[in-house]
Amino acid sequence: MYKQDESKFIELFSKLTGVSKATLKNYLKEYSINSIFEHPASLTTNESQLNKIKSINEMNNLYNNLSQHKDIYKITSPQDIGSYFQNRFNNIMDREYLSVAFLDTKNQVIEAKIIFTGTLSASLVHPRDIMKEALMLDSNSIIISHNHPSGNPHPSVEDRGITARLVEAGSALGIKVLDHIITGRNSYYSFKEHNESALVSEFETSYGSLAKERTSLSDKIDRAKEKSKEVNKDKKPQVKIELERN
Repeated sequence: MYKQDESKFIELFSKLTGVSKATLKNYLKEYSINSIFEHPASLTTNESQLNKIKSINEMNNLYNNLSQHKDIYKITSPQDIGSYFQNRFNNIMDREYLSVAFLDTKNQVIEAKIIFTGTLSASLVHPRDIMKEALMLDSNSIIISHNHPSGNPHPSVEDRGITARLVEAGSALGIKVLDHIITGRNSYYSFKEHNESALVSEFETSYGSLAKERTSLSDKIDRAKEKSKEVNKDKKPQVKIELERN
């Protein structure tokens, strides 16, 4: 049965990508099927074939995310976003990708973008670029994520440093960094779940309380504005009288 499925896979894959069946058969004698998607350049150097392989993998990853949600991506826990990014980066092991999910007041994903590609370094990842994007999208919070090609999702010193810088930058603008998710092979690491100190800020909050907190803050601002108008209205006649006396 396994051999039959393998033969069917080879047939379909060859049809969709243009990689010959003979090449695939020889490749699978030495490498696993996972390697085809994780390291496609080890199978072929043909640019057209590589793009088709990446498209197949991307379509599969999108399907996995779409099939687990309906209409919107709503984030209520580290597990939700961990699953989202795990699917997004599934079988992508050729390099590191830094992605950011921009959330609204209801913890719904407005947009998720790949911000940086390559080896992550605190000197290369600029918080201002990410925060600028958040402001343009009118995002109230963000969740950052990147993959570890090694397959081990445990954070490095650089990962913690980047997180701390983003939290600091967001704090100045009122934009929360809810979590940093690192994906590996079949697993992920959540800074929130592990209570990483790099994620702590003066307005640290949980996934579930964000919408309530932001709404409450909005109400306070509105009430303060109304009160200010009333006070100013009462003061105007007094100012006018004083001017007339002078």
